[in-house]
Amino acid sequence: MNCRGFRRGASLVELLAVIAATTVVLGVGSALLHRTLSLQAASRGHLEHDRTALVLGRQVRADVHAARAVDVTPAGPRVVRIEPAGGGRIDWEATPRGLRRVATGAAGHGHREDYRFPAGTTWEADRDGAVVRLRGTGTAGPRTGPAYDVEILARLPMAAEVRP
Repeated sequence: MNCRGFRRGASLVELLAVIAATTVVLGVGSALLHRTLSLQAASRGHLEHDRTALVLGRQVRADVHAARAVDVTPAGPRVVRIEPAGGGRIDWEATPRGLRRVATGAAGHGHREDYRFPAGTTWEADRDGAVVRLRGTGTAGPRTGPAYDVEILARLPMAAEVRP
């Protein structure tokens, strides 16, 4: 039984108002979630790029510090050739996807390591006395993000020979 002034249920207008408010809240929430995920993916890419640059810098410095001789090519597929004091050779080569370290031991056995950077990164090397500089430059783009530079400086040991 119904009492005067009391009704059960909700009117159609009230239901439509609740549905409209819920739709607006869900729309704003999904747009915010999409933007948050996009920023997270971009920051993860930048973090991976920075981590690769740090590992690359450590390896280049370790190779140069252990060198008996270093041959620097200003540009081209082979950027730096290092002859370690223990024999063999280490070539740093520019590839379309970054830098490749090819280490060949004195017995002829070798291995390679790839350091990936966004496509279109250009690599060059030069030297100033006992300092070897390896520099990578990338341009801005929709897939690569903002323009960036990676610069690695390594000092040769006193007994090392530097060839132009």
